[in-house]
Amino acid sequence: MKNRAIVHYGWGAGRAPSPARVFLWISVVYLLVLGLGSLVVSPSFAVGDEVSGDHLFGVIETNGWHGLSGVLLGAASLAFAMSGRWAREGAAVMGASLLASSVVFLLYGEGSVALWLIPVDARDAVLLHVLPGVVGLVCAGATPSWRSLIRDRSE
Repeated sequence: MKNRAIVHYGWGAGRAPSPARVFLWISVVYLLVLGLGSLVVSPSFAVGDEVSGDHLFGVIETNGWHGLSGVLLGAASLAFAMSGRWAREGAAVMGASLLASSVVFLLYGEGSVALWLIPVDARDAVLLHVLPGVVGLVCAGATPSWRSLIRDRSE
């Protein structure tokens, strides 16, 4: 039986956090701020032709559905960030989900309503979905798997 080394995944003990974990903590802050701000600015949960949006910070068109999705993604980022062991996978999931949503938004086009729920704003799709999505995938790729860390230290 091989001895398994105990691997520390978080800050402390002189260790720097992984790129994936840094991305997740940053995404927690920006997703929760934007999600909660969206719910305050435009708490409407209308669907179909009734969908309307207001502008958050004068730039991002949003409504209740968009805010709720931001809060839920922020909560998922928080769960992954708190578990250093799953930070790499979490950054990949968050990056992929942000990119997927940006593709949906951009396919619908500026000024339309995506999935009969969310008003589309191209600036939002690029700045708050494409860019963080790419960064999340890059950070996930730059972070070693916890399995490889255990394997490397037990040999």
